[in-house]
Amino acid sequence: MPALTLHLIAFKDPSLDPTAFVDKLKATTPGVHVVVASRPRHIVVRPSALDANLLTTQRWDVMLLLQNTQSSSSLSSGSPIPAQLQSAISAEYRILAGIPSKLLTTYPERDARLKRQTQPPLTGSLDEIRRSSKETSQNLEVSPELLAFMDQLSADHDKPVTMLNLLHFHRPDGKKNYFDYGQAFIPVAGKRGGNAKLVGNVVQPPSAQQIDSRRQHDQAEHEWWNEISIVHYPSIRHFCDMLAGQDYQKINEKHRLKASNRSLALPELIHAEMYLPRSLISHLYLQLLRSHHPLSPPVLILVALEPDALCACRILTTLLKRDYIAHKIQPIAGYGDLARAGEELVRPLRTTEGGSGGVVVCLGVGGLVDLSEILCLTNAEDEAADDTGGVEAWVIDARRPWNLVNVFGGQWQQQARENLDEFDSNSRRKTRGVDKGGLTRQYTAGQGGVIVFDDGDIEEELSKERDAYYALEEMPEVDDDGDDLSDSESEDDGDDFGMGSKKRKSWSGREEEDSEDEEDERPRQRRRSNSSSPIPSSPSNRRRTIGHDSSNSSRTPSPEPNVVSPLVSRQPSARTLRRRLLRLKRKHESVLQAYYNTGTAYSEPISSMMYSLASELGREDNDLLWLAIVGTSSMELSGRTMAGVGISSSSESGGSAGWGGSRGEHIRQILRDEVHRLNPPDGAESGRDVPGSSSDMIPTTARSPTDTSIRLSPEPRFLLVRHWSLYESMLHSPYLASRLHVWTENGRKRLHKLLAKMGISLTQCNQNYTHMDMELKRVLRSRLLKYAPMYGLEGLVPPPASGHSNNRQGWGFVRSWGWKACLSATDVAVILGSILEVGPGAWEAGSSFRPPIANGASQSELPSETDPANLHPRFWSAYDALSPTGSDSPTLLVESLPLAKHLHRAILRTGTSLLSKHQIRHLRAFRIAVVKEGPDVKLFTNPGALTKLALWVAEAIQVQERDRSETKMGKKKILGTPLVLAGLDEDRGVYVVVGTGGGGGVIDFAALAKKQEAQRTKKEAKDRKRKEREDRRRKRAAERARQNEDDEDEEEETEEDDSSSGSDSDDGPDDEKGLFGNKNLVRNRFGIAFQEVVQETSARVRIDSFENCVVEVQKEDLGGFLEALSFRSVVG
Repeated sequence: MPALTLHLIAFKDPSLDPTAFVDKLKATTPGVHVVVASRPRHIVVRPSALDANLLTTQRWDVMLLLQNTQSSSSLSSGSPIPAQLQSAISAEYRILAGIPSKLLTTYPERDARLKRQTQPPLTGSLDEIRRSSKETSQNLEVSPELLAFMDQLSADHDKPVTMLNLLHFHRPDGKKNYFDYGQAFIPVAGKRGGNAKLVGNVVQPPSAQQIDSRRQHDQAEHEWWNEISIVHYPSIRHFCDMLAGQDYQKINEKHRLKASNRSLALPELIHAEMYLPRSLISHLYLQLLRSHHPLSPPVLILVALEPDALCACRILTTLLKRDYIAHKIQPIAGYGDLARAGEELVRPLRTTEGGSGGVVVCLGVGGLVDLSEILCLTNAEDEAADDTGGVEAWVIDARRPWNLVNVFGGQWQQQARENLDEFDSNSRRKTRGVDKGGLTRQYTAGQGGVIVFDDGDIEEELSKERDAYYALEEMPEVDDDGDDLSDSESEDDGDDFGMGSKKRKSWSGREEEDSEDEEDERPRQRRRSNSSSPIPSSPSNRRRTIGHDSSNSSRTPSPEPNVVSPLVSRQPSARTLRRRLLRLKRKHESVLQAYYNTGTAYSEPISSMMYSLASELGREDNDLLWLAIVGTSSMELSGRTMAGVGISSSSESGGSAGWGGSRGEHIRQILRDEVHRLNPPDGAESGRDVPGSSSDMIPTTARSPTDTSIRLSPEPRFLLVRHWSLYESMLHSPYLASRLHVWTENGRKRLHKLLAKMGISLTQCNQNYTHMDMELKRVLRSRLLKYAPMYGLEGLVPPPASGHSNNRQGWGFVRSWGWKACLSATDVAVILGSILEVGPGAWEAGSSFRPPIANGASQSELPSETDPANLHPRFWSAYDALSPTGSDSPTLLVESLPLAKHLHRAILRTGTSLLSKHQIRHLRAFRIAVVKEGPDVKLFTNPGALTKLALWVAEAIQVQERDRSETKMGKKKILGTPLVLAGLDEDRGVYVVVGTGGGGGVIDFAALAKKQEAQRTKKEAKDRKRKEREDRRRKRAAERARQNEDDEDEEEETEEDDSSSGSDSDDGPDDEKGLFGNKNLVRNRFGIAFQEVVQETSARVRIDSFENCVVEVQKEDLGGFLEALSFRSVVG
């Protein structure tokens, strides 16, 4: 029989995390197996003789049951806890006990099974004792103190507890009496879910070495503890229900009072999915800061391979470093990579897997899928197991739509349950500090689960979806056999009295009983979304079955047709109730389906969210501000708009294109204000805001060798102008190239004419911009403002501005690193994107730049563009390039400039080839182009590079359409035809396919304001009508009640009124979403269309990218895939 040591431990520092202590113990002593680790919470029975003062007055922080497999001589003082951890302990109580090997071997499986079991109903003993307030047994009384603890613990934890019993038997028959007590205890505790998990006999240490806490080594058996036991209860309420039960009191008085014991309640944690409101963005971080200590597990940061997520990661790691919080960064290339990280990095953190819990931060990953599944936070093989093992996942993602399972999935409306006659053991209590999925200031971190960081969208725009989600969660299960519910309610009444219903089944009598039996036999399943699919599932089917609801059974009509009482005749029939339930279910499901079917969109950049966190903490500085600016600037370059991946249709009178309409401009304005606050202008700059002054020039140098400030700059929409010639910068600008048609000979001539009108010779504009004539650089902006509109380039430069940053809309951001470099935020974003999409490497000198290939190596020997082994080194190169000032930050960026130039030269070459050779075909729903030959075909096997090429081509096509005809679509101009671009990866035999939307990102906000005002007026009128209708309905109800009329007819009419009023009110929220909403933008729906094609065809398709609009199609299946796709709605 193995000998184990039971330890009650108190820490010197009360804030020390017990899970971190256990984790450190496992790491430092591999020969010690931690069998049980729990936190003592309450003393149920106080010992009267043995060590009573020590056990009852000392605050115990952790209870451990350890099995030592190594020699005790190697341990300090005979304890399996090493000396380096002993220094953190202020008090320790140890007992040596022998536990049968069979119990130890099967313990993990039995423990997991007990935790998964559903809670049995309570017997009602607690209610009786609360009413009578009588005194119970002197040793195990349900005291007011215990009841108060039960109420407190049940409020935020209604999950299993473990009771530790230390037993000292009275002589001479104490052990025999306790055996009799144990035999009688099994059925009494069993019906409340109680179960003894481990039982062991206390043994004497083999030597005088102080292994346990007895006062003397040779202390007699009857003077020390005799037995220990660890008992499971489904909840603290079930334990107290047992104590209050008369059946337990009988065996207690008859047997157990001949032995004294002491018990501790050791609760576990609950799992939930929630969201963190924007106003509480620092709440979780501050709690992490307070609870963290050197033994805490490192924070795991999962980062998408994109510039915005990279900048957010840099901001977060800077905060963690300043607070001395250990962390680990893991780049994530796609859903497959995310699943591997969940299996290899997250699962071992779970306490149920031997870990110690921890925090996982997801930056730009996982917002569109069920993270609790893909990150292995729960046991996929057991749908009833919700314990995340102490792992808390923070999700910060700009992609929309959210997977609502992450946002609302863990919270149930307990208030609706409390009125039920029968307690449902599958329902979960409301977590303390969580209100309808949203965290409040009372929430305590460390409970595990998924927490989504809200940027304002959830609270402001998802109220209807939240109500629908919770309504479905609380709704009882009912089979939807495809009944046509469009029939009038009068047909329902006819069915109730025996009229034929064609193919419908009567939901009563024997058929109802059969359906109940089928429901009982059907296992409960938790629906989840495909980990590689961004289309989430509906809420989990953890609902009450109608056949099990006692309240519903009373409403079921009698199966005897000849006996119909007046009372029953006024009750809705079971069939009517079922049809109403189905109608309500379909209504709520349609709300969620409409949310998912609107297509993808992008909200606030996550780098901006992280800067808001730093600002809330009072940690903002120029380094963090610059990272937020770069991350926000990268959104436009990658085509991430409010309408998904597509053309950023910027205002023609502005400068920089906007990714998010007025909201995006609001964020950029905040960033400009922050620049003005953290970089106040000196006195010499106050007089520069006049036309022709130095403020009109594009900054190319710092003010001094130590200047690291951020400045506002009137950036033209050129590409890398500071690091290229003016001509090359203009030629490779997507904005200018699309409007001048530079892929044609006439387009190049138009560019030359524009330069000639501005008085800039080809000799001047072909040399590096920094070497151009100073006077030309000084007047460049004013001449662009004068001549660019002649060529349809109204938005090429920002409008004239002066004074405070509020008057500098459209201006860009520039930062200096002394004399080392001067880069704009757009420059840095372009370089970071190039590193991630092409990869760093050595470049040959000269004018021809190409990716490095080892001598003698063929293209097929190079790693795949989607291979994490190839992508992860690119992430670290980009991460190093963003190092803060004071290091070699600009050096890596400047060294990667040839990489960025190479990528954009390839985009111009390939785009010109596609357009000039008329290789773009117009299918039914979109245009299609295929890149399968040419010098740059390998480059565009990367989804990011292919997306940039697609955006360049799509913008060119859009301008062509606009120039050919000012075609109207309703009252709005056509934003452009969607484009599908496929790039051949010959080595793997697949096509990388990307679909870009027609456009989006900017709205006519003056017209929208008028429209919203009209909608508000219309909604107010509808509200008045609905109120009048409700008043009339109440009057009719009161009158019919007096006349004792048939209630069912009234309810049917009421439902019709409610549905009509609901349809009226439903119009309002959709219209009110106008600022970001579905009715003002043409959203990218390629992700939905791709999945529909996959489900209906045999095409071999791989969906792994976080971008919904990117897939990989087998080379042979591309034709059939595109044909099926052409019949789908790809924008909406």
